[in-house]
Amino acid sequence: MKLVVAALLLSAAAAAHPAGQRPVVVQAAPDDAVHVGEIVFEGADPKGLSTLVNISEGAVLDGRMIRDA
Repeated sequence: MKLVVAALLLSAAAAAHPAGQRPVVVQAAPDDAVHVGEIVFEGADPKGLSTLVNISEGAVLDGRMIRDA
């Protein structure tokens, strides 16, 4: 009896998440790169200051870039 229940649970899980398909919830996978969305300077105009930090919008985010900026 336990074997039948285990087989049913396994087949239901396989049907719910077919191989090769992404999950229904949209989220970043661990291997996806994070990109810079917006650069904001609190209390200042970002147009003049954004050239000083050498980080462009849309670039891949790297912790070393933030530390160096």
